[in-house]
Amino acid sequence: MVSFSYKNRIAFNYILSTALLISIVFFALFQIIFHNVNNHINFNINQEIKKHVDEIEIDMKNSYLMQVDRWRAQEHSTVNVNPVLFSSLIAIMNL
Repeated sequence: MVSFSYKNRIAFNYILSTALLISIVFFALFQIIFHNVNNHINFNINQEIKKHVDEIEIDMKNSYLMQVDRWRAQEHSTVNVNPVLFSSLIAIMNL
């Protein structure tokens, strides 16, 4: 192993400890954000499931939609896109 001078050993240990600290903080933030986003999305999906499961009737062999005319409405045949996400992505790309 190469012998470092005292000054270089201090600098090397400082760089190593800083990199380790930044990695730990990044990993902790990533895990917190990842779990919060997943919990939020799962909560919204479960709310939608509870809302729509009452609209389906199931007997022994068939399932029926309770309010077919509501399911044929325009809102159920289109895809909603949040433009805020795309505008922020475009702003980031233009930096």
